[in-house]
Amino acid sequence: MNAYFCVMKLAEVQGQKILFSALNWGMGHVSRSIGLIRELIAQKNQVIVACDESQRPVFESYFPELQFVNHRAYPFNFSGRGSFASDLFDNRKQLLARFVEEQIEVESYISSFQIDLVISDHRYGFFSKTKPSIFVTHQINLPLKWFQFLAQSYHHGLLRNFSQIWCMDDENQSLAGKLSQNTIKKPVEYIGWFSRFEEQEIQQEISLESKKILAVGSGPNPYAQQFLEEIIEFAREYDGKVKCIIPMEEEVKSIPENLEIIVSANWKEMESYFNQCDVLISRAGYSTLMDLKKLHKIAILVPTKGQLEQVYLREFHQESAEWKFVSSLKEIDSI
Repeated sequence: MNAYFCVMKLAEVQGQKILFSALNWGMGHVSRSIGLIRELIAQKNQVIVACDESQRPVFESYFPELQFVNHRAYPFNFSGRGSFASDLFDNRKQLLARFVEEQIEVESYISSFQIDLVISDHRYGFFSKTKPSIFVTHQINLPLKWFQFLAQSYHHGLLRNFSQIWCMDDENQSLAGKLSQNTIKKPVEYIGWFSRFEEQEIQQEISLESKKILAVGSGPNPYAQQFLEEIIEFAREYDGKVKCIIPMEEEVKSIPENLEIIVSANWKEMESYFNQCDVLISRAGYSTLMDLKKLHKIAILVPTKGQLEQVYLREFHQESAEWKFVSSLKEIDSI
């Protein structure tokens, strides 16, 4: 079983044939995986990526030389009501069935491609019983209330299917707070922060007025659509120009003249917009925080309603000098 495989540090993984897959709820897991895959390749590993049709174009734009396996996404429907716990409960049966099915598929991939190591970015079913399997996360602990201890226990139980955990955080300068604390009897290596962006020079201190503002209308639907509408209303009241990147065409009623909407799923082509902006408006996911660390950008962050992780990150970073957390973009007038 996985418990008997030796512990591997990231720096020690060299010359391995790796099977990799990332969670499909939004694109944050794909985004942070790019930095990790880049490092694995630099260490002379061969990486095979198992991904769905929405993830593959992104991975291919950064790693056209890699081999890809068509791998079905986790079935999950976001209601848009702002209760992730309720959504999780409503989708539990098809998720559990997919976990079981996925584990069988992983063993098939291992046989077909002679895999040495399996790495899963938060896919609970993406592990092997015959090869070392690593679970990548920043949430060793879910941001749940004390009375939801059964869900926490279930989460920890799923993690025990893996040989070890690689935590995307700095143990001494934590970005995830209590979420990344090692409370599970399992080997954990803190591998640092990962982003698809390269390191940028630190910007001078700037304010909101008359600066280049870039908004990102991302995330799973219907939350992405809701956020886009909020960005449009913000731009309508803002005196300067605003650029907004969305991954696909969305139906909107009217767009103010000072708002430029850029429709593109090619992340690599969009990197220049992030590098050139002064202020970033975005959701408050953990992958976004790691990107901001790389880019050294001032940001206005709006936690997705019902996403307890983002709500906790807002509380944990509320004293940040660079990041302004708001419940709604309507609150930006107070800056």
